[in-house]
Amino acid sequence: MERRTQANVLISSLINRQEAKYVKPLTINEYGYFACWLAMNGFSEEDLLNPSSIDSMETLWSTASSHYTAKKAVNFYRLDATIRNIQFERIRGLLKRESDLSNSLKGWQRAGIWILDRHHEHYPSALAERMGHQSPALLFGVGNPELLNKLGIAFVGSRNRTLNDSQFTQYYVSQANKLEFQVISGGAVGIDMDAMTASLNNGNSCVGILADSLYKAASNPIWQQGLQSNKLALITPQYPESGFSTANAMIRNKYIYAMSCAAVVVCSGEKGGTWEGAQQNLKHGWAPLFVSKHEEPLQLGNSKLLAYNSKNKLQATPINAENFSELLMSKISNSLS
Repeated sequence: MERRTQANVLISSLINRQEAKYVKPLTINEYGYFACWLAMNGFSEEDLLNPSSIDSMETLWSTASSHYTAKKAVNFYRLDATIRNIQFERIRGLLKRESDLSNSLKGWQRAGIWILDRHHEHYPSALAERMGHQSPALLFGVGNPELLNKLGIAFVGSRNRTLNDSQFTQYYVSQANKLEFQVISGGAVGIDMDAMTASLNNGNSCVGILADSLYKAASNPIWQQGLQSNKLALITPQYPESGFSTANAMIRNKYIYAMSCAAVVVCSGEKGGTWEGAQQNLKHGWAPLFVSKHEEPLQLGNSKLLAYNSKNKLQATPINAENFSELLMSKISNSLS
């Protein structure tokens, strides 16, 4: 592992389950600001592994003028509170976990897990561009990292899908694959798995962005053929042994949209993860959104998304089997022009 990546893991990630209750790695906003401050003041993340450099950083950190350019560049909500939470006593404590990291790395490497920081050539450029300073510090993954910069269409939907929902998912995926797009989804039971397995069965590739448990997913039989054929990458911003949390799932949903050329909502309730993620996408304008009208009466979430007023950002586009391919290419062409 490169020293820069090692430093990023130490300051921004948990390393094992045992420390989860008492270790506080930098949050997304804290890391986003701190990484920017380091760069603006002539430091790199790997300098954190040099004690004399840390002393220099700590002295400079207490100087208000050293923050001027970084604060202007980042401009987070409640940024001053974020800065106050970044204390060098905390940074030094996080960096002392090198031996624990070494132990965890052995198990992760045996499972085929790799780690990308923002500077890595395979770190998804769309994610970095759209999320900016709030893009994840790290991506843990298994499979083919080159897929992370291949054009893809996001497919999202409820766990409690019907047979008709699954069949239309497979149809939409086949059309996207014919247009040479891979699938990007969340790897969860339901529409996510339907879309990802459909793409793999079509001989195409897919990326699963997981909210938790990458270590377990790496050995899940459902993914083995895709991993062995280099047609699949499973990634997560959470450390590989993390458990599920609703907050992490919502963060993951942002990244699904931010990595995609467009997104398809197959079926959605009027609340829950699918609805919240699609609503956020409409608000922020990460990717053109398509909502399926394959069932009548229309699912409540689908109907609400089509009526959603996004205040001049994005409006969802209704699709069906007859118009999906044409509308997909039209929307993507317009968004790239």
